[in-house]
Amino acid sequence: VFDVSYNAVSTGMLETAVNCVKHSLPSLAANERTQVAFLTFDSTVHFYSLKSSLSAPQMLVVPETEDMFLPLPDDMVVNLGDSRHLVDQLLDRLPAMFQATTNIEAAFGAAMQATFMVLQHVGGKVVALVATLPSVGMGRLKNRADLVRTANAADRDKALLHPDPDAPLYKKMAVDCSRQQIA
Repeated sequence: VFDVSYNAVSTGMLETAVNCVKHSLPSLAANERTQVAFLTFDSTVHFYSLKSSLSAPQMLVVPETEDMFLPLPDDMVVNLGDSRHLVDQLLDRLPAMFQATTNIEAAFGAAMQATFMVLQHVGGKVVALVATLPSVGMGRLKNRADLVRTANAADRDKALLHPDPDAPLYKKMAVDCSRQQIA
């Protein structure tokens, strides 16, 4: 799961993350049963169809970040060995696809909900690379920097150490992922 917002692209995080994933592919491909899926997000969630029968990766964009759905429920997770050429194409193109972005928003909560929906039947491991505070859609968070400037240290510490009661998505998602063998 890659953040492709302005912050991720302008800081070089996206390009570095893509290079790290490309560097890791040979060791992942050593196991012939390895399956992969890729998602990116800014203010929308982008899915990638990597079916081995395609000649190029297909990107599908879901702008609805409050009520997430899968555009192709059965085609998101693919065998790495069978679709390696498409995975390589996607990773080679990804930084250039978003290099001119000016989108500063991040729908991370929606992207993680989508990731759960993709993996809930097979389980697996999720690597999420995020450079921007989730600001749109489900799971948006408030910047708590103002709390640091609060005069009352006890209230500040309590507010910083306890999750936002208005954003229960991440706690629920952690429990749901655990039940479905998603790490």
